[in-house]
Amino acid sequence: MMNIALDLWNLLALMAVGFIVARLHGVGKGADRVLSRLIFNVFLPAMLFATMEQSDVHGVFSLTALVNIVQAIVLFVAFYLLAVKVFQQRDGTQTILALTASYTNVGNLGVAYLAVTTGHPEAGAPIILFQMCVMAPLSFVLLERQTNGEDASVLREIARAFTKPPIVGLLLGLAVALMRLAGMSVVLPSFIQAPLTMVVDATVPLLMVALGVSFGLERLPRLTGEFVPMYAAVAGRVVIGPLLSWLLALAFHLPTSAVLTAVVVGCFPTANNVFIYAQRYGAGVETARDGVALSTVLSMPALLIAVALLG
Repeated sequence: MMNIALDLWNLLALMAVGFIVARLHGVGKGADRVLSRLIFNVFLPAMLFATMEQSDVHGVFSLTALVNIVQAIVLFVAFYLLAVKVFQQRDGTQTILALTASYTNVGNLGVAYLAVTTGHPEAGAPIILFQMCVMAPLSFVLLERQTNGEDASVLREIARAFTKPPIVGLLLGLAVALMRLAGMSVVLPSFIQAPLTMVVDATVPLLMVALGVSFGLERLPRLTGEFVPMYAAVAGRVVIGPLLSWLLALAFHLPTSAVLTAVVVGCFPTANNVFIYAQRYGAGVETARDGVALSTVLSMPALLIAVALLG
């Protein structure tokens, strides 16, 4: 538990650095958008490539992975409908709200959670694949149509979504992992591996600093009606998510250890990527930013409760 607490503190400290710099006017208006574009086009693709090319692809089709995939689908659909029918959200904010409730931070903090609580960080690989190869492209299609008003064919938009830098990075990493699985020796030359490692190592810190800068440049969430959708999405992420994972795990008759793994994945906070996507498309930025920060804080007690009950 101390390792998880330390990982969480590191993320919060980096966010605080960005917040303080912005509050002290160390960066100008729009700095968070510049950082987000840089992360979206360079740092995030590099991190996803490195994560996937080192992963074990055997776990992609496990029953435990299926539980968390079903959970993500249910949460996305439920909160998308909630955003449209109840909160009357439009112009892409409904998609960002649904992602805030369903798209998890499996790539960095999630892996740490799994490593400490279950000893199987590779269990996050299939979730990364599903989120980046299914949820992200479909979300890009929705966001393109909702923010640009384009009337292009769905197939063309899906194809275009797969050209987005994060997904290209993930697919390249998966290709390398599959080649290694097939017995091929794939070794990146040092003049590529060395700078790639540096970029990957800088990704999570830069993500959290960018998030803190965005907080510092904008007002903080308050207990007012305009923030109710965000609070609902966070509740979906850190309360409904673990409960739904537990119920699905029981329904799928998973063994005890697998139930814990599924529930731990259900406790993951909202992914930083959602904030990057919101910035990229100019939709639901406040919802994503506040949702990422609040769910990151609340995921810790949710995880502790899950481990105490199921560990």
